[in-house]
Amino acid sequence: MATIASAPRPALAPAPDTQALLRALAATLASRPDYVSYTPPDAMGALAPMAPSDADCDLPAPLALATYITHLDTIRRAGTITLPSGGLGQRLDVGAALAAPMPSPPCALYGLPLGQVGVLAAPRGTGKTSLLLALASATATGTQFLPCGSNSPASNVLIYDTELPPTILAQRLYAFGQMYRQNPGMPADWSDMLRTHLHIYAMQGTTSTLLFSFSRNNRAETTITPTRNYHSLRSAALQTQPRLIVVDPARRIHDGDENDSAQVTLLLLQLESLAHDTGAAIVFAHHANKASMLSGAGAESYAARGTTAWTDNAKWQLNMQTMTQDEAKALSVPPDHRRWYVRVSLARCNLAPPVKDLWYRHAPSGGLEMAQLAEPQRTPKPARGKGEARL
Repeated sequence: MATIASAPRPALAPAPDTQALLRALAATLASRPDYVSYTPPDAMGALAPMAPSDADCDLPAPLALATYITHLDTIRRAGTITLPSGGLGQRLDVGAALAAPMPSPPCALYGLPLGQVGVLAAPRGTGKTSLLLALASATATGTQFLPCGSNSPASNVLIYDTELPPTILAQRLYAFGQMYRQNPGMPADWSDMLRTHLHIYAMQGTTSTLLFSFSRNNRAETTITPTRNYHSLRSAALQTQPRLIVVDPARRIHDGDENDSAQVTLLLLQLESLAHDTGAAIVFAHHANKASMLSGAGAESYAARGTTAWTDNAKWQLNMQTMTQDEAKALSVPPDHRRWYVRVSLARCNLAPPVKDLWYRHAPSGGLEMAQLAEPQRTPKPARGKGEARL
């Protein structure tokens, strides 16, 4: 039976000395050219009674103190401030851009470049995890699950699953293995590729939060703080150099308000930072809103639940929805079989041409396979009689 690696759960460190925290923080900030810090003399007195407790030390020491400096109004009023330096980033070489065409960026999935963030939006129970496992397995074996674009070499994939226990994930993997054994198009060593390149961390039942949010002054100021899990995930990605990172689902990695545009924007900016630091593309799962499910707009970019910042800040969006009764009738699918079929739509893709919607079928083994469906039946309009007025 397949084994699933468990994420490490280190014990909480004892409360460190505040003075030591200040020295560690100063050393950390001194090594960061994108930050400038200053500490007035009275800040030390304000920090003294606020030594972190055991419960507060779920982060490395410098990060724990940085969290206090960012979040606590009392410390802020005392004058300890950490400010962004306001750097402009890399200046574009306009002359080089005009002289020759730039090559297309390498992509982890069709239209999703490395170092960028994308979203899979779908209603609950549609099969998001199965689709993400299929995309991850295709990346790990150098094959294609979405029949568009070109094949990439077999690459590492890191999956951070917060919803399913290891036993269920193992069953899903076994189901895909059964399908691969019957697929002559798979590489002969596909199982070795999966064992080598697929890194799955099953976080269900643990504290899986990657990012904490904090708002004050009636949400006028919002900050996002990475947790120890975030830094563990980042370290694992830097070590394994994955081409693709999968986070499933987004709701379980943060504690913020998914309807708050400021919080969601900062959250996605932090994921962009993770993608930039590791060089991997990141795809996270997110639920669809009820309005799109009821109105038949599940293929649109605004189908994602919560604020539009979820999709405004993502560079790529894949939607998934169960076959409707009207679609089943048009595609000659028996009504009692329609829930086996799902439509996958590339709702947003800024860097590649659009593609038509794709149909997949939940296989009896539990995997997800391309569906072979008849052409949609079109009902002809009745011909008007001669001299009959147009309404």
